[in-house]
Amino acid sequence: MFTCSLTCGHCNQMVDFAFHSVFDYRGRTPEEVAKLHAPKDPNDICRGPMGLTVSSSDKVTASAHTQCGKCFKPTIIFYEARRSAHEAIKSIIKAGEGALLGGESTITVTAYYPTPVASEQDPSWPEKLRSHFADAQTMQRQGFGSAIALTTCGTVLELALRELDQTDTKLSLYKRIEALHAEGVITSAIKDWAHDIRLDRNAAVHDGEGSVTEAAEYIAFLKMFFNMAFSLPARIEKRRADKAAAVKN
Repeated sequence: MFTCSLTCGHCNQMVDFAFHSVFDYRGRTPEEVAKLHAPKDPNDICRGPMGLTVSSSDKVTASAHTQCGKCFKPTIIFYEARRSAHEAIKSIIKAGEGALLGGESTITVTAYYPTPVASEQDPSWPEKLRSHFADAQTMQRQGFGSAIALTTCGTVLELALRELDQTDTKLSLYKRIEALHAEGVITSAIKDWAHDIRLDRNAAVHDGEGSVTEAAEYIAFLKMFFNMAFSLPARIEKRRADKAAAVKN
C-alpha cells in the first residue's frame, strides 16, 4: 500500500489517501501529435496509457486514482517522482500487498482534485482575527460540533469589536456592543446580530448547545461585518491615496 496525506476536497478532513491505480504521462508537443497520426515507425518510442507518450527520463509525471478514507468519495492526485519510486508504487498496487513508506517524501504532489475550499480572508482584516476566523470556517466545513464553531464565532466577534474600540480592554462583550452602537460605530442591525452571537456563544460554552444552521449563519454574518468594518474603509483609504498621488503627478 502507498498512501499520501492530504486534506480531502469533499469533506475537508486530513486523511491518508491510499493509491488504487497510477498512470504515468507527459504532455505532447505539436510535432508528437502529428507523429501520432502518421504511419507507425518501428523505432518509435513506446506508447503509454491512452496513447500518451511515456518519457524514458528518470523523472516521471503521473496521476493516481484514490478515495477519501472518511467520506469515501473519489479523488485524483497528480504527482512527480523518480521512475524507480513510481514503478515501486505500481508494483505494490498490482501485487495487492506490501508497503512503500515515505508518502510526501517519495513523491511531489503537484495538484489534486477536488481541492479543499479555502477559508475566506482579507489582508485588511486584523491578523489575529484572520487566524481565528479561518479556524471557525474550517470547523464548520469539517462538521465539527456546532457548539465548538459557535464558541469560536463568539471569540472572533469579540476580537473584532476590540479592534474597533480599544479605549477599555476590560469591557464585557455586552457593554462593548452597546458602547459601539451608542457611538454610531455599528448599526442597530449589527448590534442585534452581535448580541445573538454573544448569547448563543454563552449557551454553547456552558450547555454545549448549538445548531449547524446557526453556525453557518453567524459565519456568513461575520464575513459581511468584517468587510464593512475593515475591508471597505481600507479600500476607500487606498482609493483616496491613489487619487491624491495622481493629482500630485
